[in-house]
Amino acid sequence: MRRIFEPFYTTKEPGRGTGLGLAAVYGTVKNHEGTIQVYSEPGRGTTFRIFLPLTRDNAPRDHESEAHEVAHGEGRVLLVDDDPAICDTAKRIIESLDTR
Repeated sequence: MRRIFEPFYTTKEPGRGTGLGLAAVYGTVKNHEGTIQVYSEPGRGTTFRIFLPLTRDNAPRDHESEAHEVAHGEGRVLLVDDDPAICDTAKRIIESLDTR
């Protein structure tokens, strides 16, 4: 349980996944100033409780009108995933950002 949100930690046999799903959920919840509680009992299952802060701003956001500036720099990106389709898609997205 203490390692459940660690990237690449998994209880699955080799070739069945890396465990990145819970690490991604944890990161998303923390980025939104929330918390996650986990309760697990062998033979009975696992329960995840996600708590996110309440907001009074119920107006839909127009994300199309927000200007996003892409950061530029030099270096290399190490892209790792056990799914070739995800690697290929991420590679194409990263390459599309290359403005050299």
